[in-house]
Amino acid sequence: APQGLGTAPGDPTAAPAGTQVLGHDLSGQGSAPGDYETLRTRSAISPELDFSALSAVELRFDRWLNVENTATSSVDARDSGGTWHTVWSTTDATDSAWSEQVFDVSAQAAGHAAFQLRFLQTSRFRTDAGWNVDRLFLRDASVPTWGGCSACGGDPTFAGAVAATDDDPCADSGV
Repeated sequence: APQGLGTAPGDPTAAPAGTQVLGHDLSGQGSAPGDYETLRTRSAISPELDFSALSAVELRFDRWLNVENTATSSVDARDSGGTWHTVWSTTDATDSAWSEQVFDVSAQAAGHAAFQLRFLQTSRFRTDAGWNVDRLFLRDASVPTWGGCSACGGDPTFAGAVAATDDDPCADSGV
């Protein structure tokens, strides 16, 4: 669980959902408590995922990242051929709040049976709080997202509905 450790502004004190996050030295046991170590490369790699039936894949996650300018943080995607591709990278981030990140990983994931995702941190001579990741998911990007709407204050609901008929199931007009 995040404890707010690390070089200021440091790690979060709470996860955006639940109690656990993926992050660097969240326990404070390293030589620079809460920070990534100097002169190291560290990564978190997903298992192989099968997206062979999809034509579009979207990566979404919440991020709290702090990296100083002699280090690099990146999100990488590995295609079925074994090649890692950088989806996003930075050498300078100072987050003091959680933010949602959205990336199109269709080129590496869609149609592939052995896709992998990697969060990579390379460091040089200084330390910083590094990666904190939560609520990560990969989704079929060919279908719309259905989050809460600002006008109604919540997720769509079908409360009280007993039946619905789609008069034209091939159209995009809905029910």
